[in-house]
Amino acid sequence: MRRFLPGEEFEDALRAAVEFKSKKIGALFTRLGENVTDLAEASEVVEHYESVFAQTVAAGLDAEISVKPTQLGLDLDAEAAYENLLRLAKVAHKSKSFLWIDMEGSAYTDPTIALYRRLRADHPRTGLALQAYLHRTVDDVVQLLPLKPAIRLVKGAYAEPPDRAYQAKRDVDSNYLALCALMLPAVKRGDLRLVMATHDRELARQLCDRALLLHAGLDRGDPWGLRVMGA
Repeated sequence: MRRFLPGEEFEDALRAAVEFKSKKIGALFTRLGENVTDLAEASEVVEHYESVFAQTVAAGLDAEISVKPTQLGLDLDAEAAYENLLRLAKVAHKSKSFLWIDMEGSAYTDPTIALYRRLRADHPRTGLALQAYLHRTVDDVVQLLPLKPAIRLVKGAYAEPPDRAYQAKRDVDSNYLALCALMLPAVKRGDLRLVMATHDRELARQLCDRALLLHAGLDRGDPWGLRVMGA
């Protein structure tokens, strides 16, 4: 577990990030937890992340932040959640850092994308996580691309029914690769920042191979023989 989570306190994560800096590896900080039950708790989460931004700047780290909308009060008041996101986006800009909006269960997909669309209009140092296991993600990607967004593609970790998400690992992996194939041309044009968030080394290798082919101008068709499943 320590390979992915260095500890339970921010100080543990900060210490690991300092060690990674010597290896020219950046860091992404996130506080576990979601679905706060009152707005005072959401405000405490915002204050926590403001402190994280300040400490990473002081440490000279190349670090970014990821936050869940329900940590900021989305269940309680969507406008309050947006104001909390806006507050963090302004700090990210001032810190020359980056704010990621994490994705939660599929019931939150539409409101989370709506928050991102609104925030992205004035704050380019913001990005959105999308989940490769959801059938709908291909449409979400296509609709977001005109914004010249930042997308962090994850596989997805919530229990979702078959009518919403692929169930088998091979299908999730195939859709992950296909979604990246869809987005890489936009990356090459400079119209998209794509973060491929996976611990799957074989998947990462295939993604790197495809990116290198595209960069070299050798991309003629899809060398994986993939399609966006369910499209």
